[in-house]
Amino acid sequence: MYPDTGTSSEDTETETCEEPKRPTRPIFHSESMKQQSKEYYYKSTFILIKAELLKIQKSQSRH
Repeated sequence: MYPDTGTSSEDTETETCEEPKRPTRPIFHSESMKQQSKEYYYKSTFILIKAELLKIQKSQSRH
């Protein structure tokens, strides 16, 4: 029992110590990329919705 708890606590310690150091740069990079793709996605969907609304307005004004 004692060796098991010792190894498990060591594992969690090494994970928490090592992991945050490595991905700091990639995380920031991917976050900015995510932000850019989000903005692009929202812009494109906004344009599509606008176009659809214009179509609806035009079709309603004809009738």
